[in-house]
Amino acid sequence: MQFTNQDFYSNFTASLKSGDLNLTSDILANEISDFIVFDTPKIIDALNKADINITDKVSDEEIVDAVIKGLTDSPKLKKTLAFIIADGNNLINTAKGTDKAKQLQIVNDIAAGLSKVNSAIIADTKGFKDETMNQLVSKAESTKAYKRIIWKKDRKSGKAGLYWLIAGVSLIGIVAIIYYRQKKAVQSSLPNMIMGNNDFSQPNFHSQVAAPTVAPAAPAQQQVPAILPEVPAAPLAAAPAVSTNVAPTAHI
Repeated sequence: MQFTNQDFYSNFTASLKSGDLNLTSDILANEISDFIVFDTPKIIDALNKADINITDKVSDEEIVDAVIKGLTDSPKLKKTLAFIIADGNNLINTAKGTDKAKQLQIVNDIAAGLSKVNSAIIADTKGFKDETMNQLVSKAESTKAYKRIIWKKDRKSGKAGLYWLIAGVSLIGIVAIIYYRQKKAVQSSLPNMIMGNNDFSQPNFHSQVAAPTVAPAAPAQQQVPAILPEVPAAPLAAAPAVSTNVAPTAHI
């Protein structure tokens, strides 16, 4: 492992014997940050084998949080973590003829040390996490090609930003489709003489243009005669006949 040396085992066990758990926790922080930066799949596998489900899509900070919680809650993680630490420091040799019992003892010693240092981690969880993250950031910055997301807030904000980007692109696409369809509908509904089909060089152009329709004139109203029809005069009644016989005048 990078940023470690072959004296890990002796340094780790010596710190435990001295009772300096702060030094032990610093050595452990170095190991954890090493795995996260330089061999992420191995520490994720150790967590998964300890029934702590996590994927490589999470941030580095979330892996640190899972390790801290697992050291407290999962005895199995102490074993899996002890094994990858021993293996990462070339303390495990699977070749034939090697002393398997001695290698198993090394793994058990590291697991026991993790149990002891756990009390210091519980007493100052924030301090242990800060130390691990500081070492992690320093190692990541030294690796120019490092592409993993370090902080949890950056992963979440990046994901939200991606959702907004997808939503924005989708909205633009929908607006473009609506605009295209409306434009096409308008073009097909306008008269040809207005929307680009008015090529005066075409034969029978004028015949293609319909003549304007003239509404029929309203029927003229029948005029009322200015002079009323003449009413025939009623015949006059005949005057009574006047008698021409005058009675003789009496002479006195």
